[in-house]
Amino acid sequence: MSGIVSNFVEVFLFRYFEGKPKYLLLKRSEKVSTPNIWQVLTATINTGETAFQTAIREIGEETGLKVINLYSAPFVSSFYRQDTDSVHIAPIFIAEVSDGSVVISDEHTECKWCNLDEAINLLYWFNQIENLKLTDIHLKEEKYFKTLTETKKIKL
Repeated sequence: MSGIVSNFVEVFLFRYFEGKPKYLLLKRSEKVSTPNIWQVLTATINTGETAFQTAIREIGEETGLKVINLYSAPFVSSFYRQDTDSVHIAPIFIAEVSDGSVVISDEHTECKWCNLDEAINLLYWFNQIENLKLTDIHLKEEKYFKTLTETKKIKL
């Protein structure tokens, strides 16, 4: 029987460029599983750590950027792993980050700020593409953005 696991997070980092959001994508290094693919920030939750603490920690460790605003998305990422016969469910965070240069960790070889269409063309995982589309809607449409800012904002 399949187990359900929730031990990692996905974080959609964005900045406003000329009033429009751009999303940070990271290219995985040769040293990690599923090498050389473009993805959003993903991270394993450490023992004793909350999901949002993981998101904040990993943003700093993997990009060197500071969080301005952090929101818990009203949707999750999910997938099945055959090798462990487990269903994974990950909370998604939407993080507005500071200006400044991105300093990537050794888990990645490149980074790129992308508009929605560019990101869709680069992202490898289908669920990240679909969740990025939902993120973009939440940032661009007032009624959804209001929901994020009024009910989903995490106190830093």
